[in-house]
Amino acid sequence: MAAGDKPAWGYVDQPPPSPLMARASTAVFGDSPSGLRVAATLAGAATVLLAALIARELGGAARVQALAAGCAAVSGYVLVVGHMVSTSSFDLVAWGAITGIALRLPRTRDGRWWPLLGLAIGIGLFNKHLVVLLAAVLIAGPRDVLRGRGFLAGLLVVGLPALPTVLWQIDHDWPQLTVADGIREDDGGENRAMFPGRSRTHDRSPGRAQPYARARPHGVPAPRLRLCSSQASARRSTAARRVVDEAA
Repeated sequence: MAAGDKPAWGYVDQPPPSPLMARASTAVFGDSPSGLRVAATLAGAATVLLAALIARELGGAARVQALAAGCAAVSGYVLVVGHMVSTSSFDLVAWGAITGIALRLPRTRDGRWWPLLGLAIGIGLFNKHLVVLLAAVLIAGPRDVLRGRGFLAGLLVVGLPALPTVLWQIDHDWPQLTVADGIREDDGGENRAMFPGRSRTHDRSPGRAQPYARARPHGVPAPRLRLCSSQASARRSTAARRVVDEAA
């Protein structure tokens, strides 16, 4: 929320889409926890739809598509990130879209899908850099579809959405990598493995720490809306403050 109030091409702990989506959600649906969660809920619904479309691309009949959508709808991770605004909320949509298009390419042999795939990867990269791993896996797939001008057009399109935030990170000496390294040192893999079980719901009881949205830059007043968050969010904020303090 706080980062969304100060739009920028990048932040020390994440790219800009998630804070901006959070801000847009409260502007349209109301400055409340319910209004804030609309964006994440819509992203969760899109993830469920994409699961059905992926099943169809794999040759699944209507019942198989419904089963895939149902499994996605009740999966723990989708339920968690569909309830709170985070980079993962929209990252799932990007991964689903990329997977669906990547499956269609070898089936149809239609090179016109390459620019759309490049755009999906670029948007996913603009939201969260982890999507690079998925793109790397896709390259290990059928090699014959990599031939032609369509593939080159897709490569060119990838950089368009992601370029602003990449340039911002370069200009600021990649603070997001420093934050990630701080999280790894403080938390290791334990919190990531326990993420669904350790997520906390909104709680205003006295004496309980209130973790804020993960995109709270150092020096920005605490936002009015406090979100459900895992313990990693608090550590991410600590690591982000450490980066800013070191830079100062």
